[in-house]
Amino acid sequence: RVLPHLQNPANMIARWLAVAACATALTAPPRRATAPRRGVAVKSTPEEVAIAASTQLLSLGAVAVVEGVWSTVTFGISAGRALQCLAPAVAAAGVLVASSDAVSSGVPETMGPGLAASSAAALGLLASYGLRLSEKQAGGEGEDPPKEVIGLFFVLAFFGLSTALQSFFAAGIATVPSLPTLPGFGGGDMLPDDLGL
Repeated sequence: RVLPHLQNPANMIARWLAVAACATALTAPPRRATAPRRGVAVKSTPEEVAIAASTQLLSLGAVAVVEGVWSTVTFGISAGRALQCLAPAVAAAGVLVASSDAVSSGVPETMGPGLAASSAAALGLLASYGLRLSEKQAGGEGEDPPKEVIGLFFVLAFFGLSTALQSFFAAGIATVPSLPTLPGFGGGDMLPDDLGL
């Protein structure tokens, strides 16, 4: 038996296009090819971090709104469904768009507040999708958005939150404290001599 929401070929094509868009939306733009360096760690500049973070976060906002509209319209328009599916996505997208100028500035001092707002928006989306995943579906088969789609967007929201938080460190806004040098481990010696290794 074919599920009712899978009988329409146009609906299936739209779903596959949405999944393909989600799969490519949160990837960083390719870097210019350079000759490989040996023994040198390459650090991203704040400008590169800003481009990647703003692209990924704006893509997250766009696909979240598309999913919210799709879930609200396809499975029965109601105020409750709109508040549950569409409102969190629109609110998060609004915050992501409002903070995009700060995130894309490439100046660490300006990026900080934008990344904080973007982190809060992604966390709100993550909580929204988590709540939708945890509730029981009230309708019959094909009357509620599939849990698989909600789960996919939960993962995308997690990646968006990870992008925002990681960008704090990659842009040099926040740093991880270094560990103190332990006696006997400094100067290039990684193991004490008495181990016989």
